[in-house]
Amino acid sequence: MRLGTSRLKRAAVAALVGASLLTGLPAAPAQASGSCSSGTAAALWPAPFSLQVRRTSSCTYYARFTIADPTWGPGVTVNFKVERQVWTSYGWMIIDSRSRSMLWGRPDYYDTATVDGYPSSSGNLDQHHACYSLNGGGWTCTAWADL
Repeated sequence: MRLGTSRLKRAAVAALVGASLLTGLPAAPAQASGSCSSGTAAALWPAPFSLQVRRTSSCTYYARFTIADPTWGPGVTVNFKVERQVWTSYGWMIIDSRSRSMLWGRPDYYDTATVDGYPSSSGNLDQHHACYSLNGGGWTCTAWADL
């Protein structure tokens, strides 16, 4: 009986590995320092704040939330995030997201952690956008973009 259980476990593991290979997800990008130009890929500019999706020179992306008017939103909870989608055999699929939550505060900029991105020379294989939500409401997002 023990031998049959072992075979069953091996078969289950093989099935899981096979299924994961069939998802069509691309391999992780090679992150090479200096292979990208840093800058802003997309932005929203409501009056008291702005939201940008930005790229670093090492091809990572992050969301930047900038407060311009400290008196507009005291007590407001701000949630914002950056998301990465890649092209797969099934179409576009979101594979990574980093978010941050905070209370409205002093005029300054606030960044999320970064998500990976392909170098520009890889073509349009991935896209990024940034989204915000105030007081747990719905998400408002920039357009999907890639530098």
